[in-house]
Amino acid sequence: MNAGKGINAGKGIGAGWGINAGSGIRAGKGINAGKGIKAGDGIEAGWGINAGSGIRAGWGIKAGLQITAKKSVTAKLWIFAGICIWRIPQPHELTITAQRIDGTVCFGKVKLLPIETAAAPAESTNAA
Repeated sequence: MNAGKGINAGKGIGAGWGINAGSGIRAGKGINAGKGIKAGDGIEAGWGINAGSGIRAGWGIKAGLQITAKKSVTAKLWIFAGICIWRIPQPHELTITAQRIDGTVCFGKVKLLPIETAAAPAESTNAA
């Protein structure tokens, strides 16, 4: 899903691949993408934000519940997770989970995933 300007939805935003907006992305409910989520400005969701690879915002990221990315969460400014005002979030809903987090976490608990490394090639055992 690509938009030259912003993406704004009263409910949720979902894409099998990626979500890319020239300015901001805002959803009343959750934002989910099979690959990455990228916005020139900010990313905001009333519920959680989930991406198969990375989440990148030019400004900040704000989620009512958890933020989860397989690889990285990046924001030039602030990152907030678990700031819902309609109920007390469960501990797992306060997490920002990724292999790498770049930006200032103002609210939420950081959970770093192990960095996946490519397996080293097996050495040849050919006899000369």
